Amino acid sequence: MSSLETLIEHLSAKGVLRSEALKETLRKVDRKNFVPADKQNLAYSDEALSLAEGQTISQPTTVVFMLEKLEISSGQKVLDIGAGSGWVSCLLGELTGEKGKVYAYEINKTVGKMGEQNVKKSGLKNVHYFITDAATSWEKNAPYDRIHSGAAFGEIPEDLKEALNIGGILVAPTSDGYIRKISRVSKNKFREEKFFGFVFVPFI
Repeated sequence: MSSLETLIEHLSAKGVLRSEALKETLRKVDRKNFVPADKQNLAYSDEALSLAEGQTISQPTTVVFMLEKLEISSGQKVLDIGAGSGWVSCLLGELTGEKGKVYAYEINKTVGKMGEQNVKKSGLKNVHYFITDAATSWEKNAPYDRIHSGAAFGEIPEDLKEALNIGGILVAPTSDGYIRKISRVSKNKFREEKFFGFVFVPFI
């Protein structure tokens, strides 16, 4: 793709990008600002790009698909696991607005330093980026209205599902190639949908 607008048109034509709010957010949080210097010419390509040490910035189709499934609203509190370059964290920050909060975690220190810098440069004050293991930290700010993971779990941990507010939504991949959307209907009831055909870096 030669430009951001071409990428947005491509994602719309594929049918994954439907929300006008998300289109506007993609314009404000330009993927080019989250891609390494040597990959700038590929910033608007619809493919995952390597960052460092086996980590990637996800394919735009996948990112948009997951964000549409999350149904983000202004003012929500969001957990972002495997935050990487910070692109999705900042998209979430823009979508939740000034009254929202995004808690983003990246375990890889090299990628985390890049992500932390990118979040600072974005100027979004509601995105809190941490270079640490999400699994040891997500309880701190629970419960969440929305949970997003850019890293694939073997199985979705029970304590992660429990970190959702009632009415909350979790969208995360699993290592069998599915993206799972889990909605918390009540204290003890969860509804799950599965979508096949995606590849992700495993959750460490």
